[in-house]
Amino acid sequence: KLHTVTPQTALAIAQTWAKYSHGHPTFVATIAGDSGTRMYTYNPYRPFQQIALHDRAGTELLISARTGEVIRATTRLDRILTIAGGWLHFLRPLDSLGLNTLRKPVLAWGDFAAFLAVLFGLVIGWLRWRPGWFGKRRYSKGRVHPYRWCWSRWHFWLGLIGGVMALGWTFSGFLAATPWQWFSPNRLTTLEKVRYLGAAPADAMLDWRPTPIPASYYPVELSWRHIGAAAALLAYDHDGKRYLVTRIATNNALPEDGNAAFATATLLHASRRLLHYLPVRSYSLQRNYDAYYYPSHRHDIATRPLPVLRIELRDTRHTQLYIDPFDGRVVARLDRSRQVYRWLFSALHSWDFGWLYHRPVWDAWMLPWLLLGIALSVTSLVIAWKRLRRVHVFKHKKPLASPLPD
Repeated sequence: KLHTVTPQTALAIAQTWAKYSHGHPTFVATIAGDSGTRMYTYNPYRPFQQIALHDRAGTELLISARTGEVIRATTRLDRILTIAGGWLHFLRPLDSLGLNTLRKPVLAWGDFAAFLAVLFGLVIGWLRWRPGWFGKRRYSKGRVHPYRWCWSRWHFWLGLIGGVMALGWTFSGFLAATPWQWFSPNRLTTLEKVRYLGAAPADAMLDWRPTPIPASYYPVELSWRHIGAAAALLAYDHDGKRYLVTRIATNNALPEDGNAAFATATLLHASRRLLHYLPVRSYSLQRNYDAYYYPSHRHDIATRPLPVLRIELRDTRHTQLYIDPFDGRVVARLDRSRQVYRWLFSALHSWDFGWLYHRPVWDAWMLPWLLLGIALSVTSLVIAWKRLRRVHVFKHKKPLASPLPD
């Protein structure tokens, strides 16, 4: 039977958060979601108990009515940025209008239309640029472009400088929707997760009774993990640190690392079981990040832990799995199509490769390009508005009155 978290229980949970922000929690409503929880990944946690802390930052909590977990903690500024950023960026207003089935096609083909517009603009800009190199003729008065109006001049230079970056953004945005299923999914399906976990949980795990926790642990959560008949009880503190409380091994298969929950042999067998017992081509315990497994502004070290077990299976797609040996989670899955997607989408859209995935290096690189993109968009709107007004005035211009007869 699932435990239901009532508003009163949610308020008790929120009291812990209020201690740090000096707030006074009050219950707001039970909701299915807000502008920041539209994604399907939040479905297992719905509905949410919405709690307002009434602190200086205007913090609100969304607490799952199913699990009691604090799913989102947002300040007033966070919610404004969500509306101005992700909510508009992904055309979430269409969901509110009941057009959720049309949102992804509109988003994908809108990105493709933007890509064509940027491409044509770049071609026109390069054709009209006459820098006078190698003795070639410039425009009148030595100008390198034919534009006299200030907005057109700014649009010309901004387009030449930032057009290539805008071209990459629009093209990668089109690929984000994986048109025509060009790219394989990056998550395990439910059936694959079942195959990976294998047999039912160990009897010792089901019959476990609470035991004293070491005094050095300050857990806020206890979680059982199992792969096949092997299992482990993990503790998490409020900083996200993980501790191994107890381990149930099988066939004397103990982890090479005493802090890990599962042995390499157990994880290798589970990986083979995932894709119908395909053989393992190679495996290694990585203690450093690589070009496909790395932290970024979207993935911190909690979702991209080290060390990680990298396993390559012997299939036609060259499937690679990155498994956290501490808790046995498959934290990343790659094949050939996802490797291509990593460079055509992530690299072009987020610039998260090399030194650029380190912050604040990434921020220093992205901020000028974002400002340039905003300026380019503003000049585009001004020029388009002037052109539309000109066409509108021309089409509705009243004809001259004909002379009166003598």
